[in-house]
Amino acid sequence: MWLVSLAELDEVDAEVVIDVVRCWCEDHKVPIDSDKGRAAMAAVVDRILSGEKSPTALCEAINAASLAGSLKAIGPHSDTLQSGTQS
Repeated sequence: MWLVSLAELDEVDAEVVIDVVRCWCEDHKVPIDSDKGRAAMAAVVDRILSGEKSPTALCEAINAASLAGSLKAIGPHSDTLQSGTQS
């Protein structure tokens, strides 16, 4: 679903989303194409569509989503710890 929403963004907003998520994923050692990476992307796209433009606020939205349980536990190999398989 976030991919459709990402397509609705203009080029500048799409680049902001990708940059913020890439940075967050690198900082948290999360593959961008993992479940957590996709959930982070969805959280940022949602905030951009709501009018948020600040990269700092967008990164905070990912962190808030992770604390609220929208993302799995943060950290390397947490997919393996949570589900028994790595995504």
